[in-house]
Amino acid sequence: MSKDDLLKTAEEAIQLEQNVSNLYLIFQQEFPEDAQFWWTLVQEESNHAALIKSGIRYFMPLNKFPMELLQTGIQDLARSRRR
Repeated sequence: MSKDDLLKTAEEAIQLEQNVSNLYLIFQQEFPEDAQFWWTLVQEESNHAALIKSGIRYFMPLNKFPMELLQTGIQDLARSRRR
């Protein structure tokens, strides 16, 4: 995968993680009886996005980006994000 393709895929993955985090935040507000459960998921998804951002910042310049963070191709990520 080229560096440009890797960056685009990583950015798409970050956006998907952030979208899911925002969805869980809505659930946390709508279902106060399960607020702690949803808040935990909000934090997990935010952490996933942060991990990918760190990979871009620190590992991509060294050509050592952990590809395990991006197991899905950009087309699948984009499709999931648009749903």
